[in-house]
Parts: sequence; C-alpha cells; structure tokens
Amino acid sequence: MDLKEGRTDKGLLTWDKRSSQQIEQICPGVTRMWLHKGQIVCYSVTTVARPAVDAWMQATHDLIHAWPREQIYLSVHDISEATLTPYIRNRTSITNKLMPKDLKGRSAVIVPRTFINQMIRLFVANELGRQNKSIQRDVFFRVEEAVEWLVRGIEPRK
Repeated sequence: MDLKEGRTDKGLLTWDKRSSQQIEQICPGVTRMWLHKGQIVCYSVTTVARPAVDAWMQATHDLIHAWPREQIYLSVHDISEATLTPYIRNRTSITNKLMPKDLKGRSAVIVPRTFINQMIRLFVANELGRQNKSIQRDVFFRVEEAVEWLVRGIEPRK
C-alpha cells in the first residue's frame, strides 16, 4: 500500500471507494461508513485491541492523504464503546501530526457521557488542536450532535 497517496492494493484511491450504501469493516471492532451523501466519514471503534487501533489509524491516514484538498475534511470517530487508552492517545497524536497541513476541516469524537470524558474533551481540544490548527476538533456524547456540528462546517456562512 502506498501511504503517501492513499492508494489501496487494487490501485483505487481510498476516497474513490466511499459509498453511502455500506458499512465497511476495517478490521474486527473497527468500521467505516459515510454520512451526509458521502461528505462525512464516520469510524466506529468498539475495541481497544492494538491491532484494531493500528488498523483504524492506518485507514484514517490513508483517507486523509487521498482526501481532495478542495473539499473540507469532515470526520466522526465514535469511541463510545471503547475507551481512550494511553495507546489510543499516542496513535491518534502520531496520526494527527502526519495530517497534511493544507487539509482543512472538522473532526468530531464521540464518547460516553462520563466525568472522565470531560478530561478527554480537554485532550482533544488542547493537545490535538495545538498540533494541527487547520482541523477543528470537538467531543460529543451523541453522533447526531456531532453530525450537526460537522454539517455547519460545510454550509455557506451567512
């Protein structure tokens, strides 16, 4: 796989493979689907197993490098059935640092509503936001709220 170009083993760009009609299993415990007519990518992570986290971050990396620069990047990462382990924090931080600097957009993280997740909100907003200012980030407790926030990012300003 060519990581720099986001190409899959069949030569298709990861971007070109998107479909709003299916849920793609990246690996056990990690799925990807497309929302809002293929404009928002949504990853669902239900495990903290390292191979699954690695596959999730690799899929994210491939997609962000294939994402058309003229289109705003919009993503949801639903970890509400997993937890933010030190390994996940480290891998997301590394992937965040490798994001193309010319990629603009928004990224939402979904977590369960708990006290500790307020700390996660700080990590996402402060640590990841400081590393890459071209991608706005926020933490939500419901996918619907996250999608509403993402869609506001593509609607024309009034």
